[in-house]
Amino acid sequence: MLRNPAYKGTACFGKTQVAPRQKVTKPFRLSGRASFSENTSQHERPREEWIEVPVPAIVTEETFALAAERLTDNKRFAPRRTIEPSIVQGLVSCRKCGYALSRTSTRTSARKIHYYRCLGADSWRHLGGSVCDSRPIRQDLLDEVVWREVMRLIEDPR
Repeated sequence: MLRNPAYKGTACFGKTQVAPRQKVTKPFRLSGRASFSENTSQHERPREEWIEVPVPAIVTEETFALAAERLTDNKRFAPRRTIEPSIVQGLVSCRKCGYALSRTSTRTSARKIHYYRCLGADSWRHLGGSVCDSRPIRQDLLDEVVWREVMRLIEDPR
């Protein structure tokens, strides 16, 4: 509802087109349709190709723009159910397969070690076994690298 431009007074037609599927997403796989025979999906067309039809507005343009901004911020910064948040939580993905990295932990006799693991490497998540062979990344090492880079950018914004 908050993404539909008809609420601000502009109904649009021709917003999407059928195109080859970029990648097989989790919801698509879980629906049981993840075969290569159905290799299409809906993709948004460029804004200039939409056919706009004026309709009575329900909300003002300003309210619609504010809602769009909030949706974007919420998607990016929404808090997760995390007791101990980390610097890059929710922002990193696997370079090999594109799946998100989730944070998990293991316990040694001396301490608890947190690390990021590719969701594609979990064989129990995928019907044919794991789709990625990337190794877990220790959280403390990745956070240190990211923090050093953030500090470098703050000190020299160029």
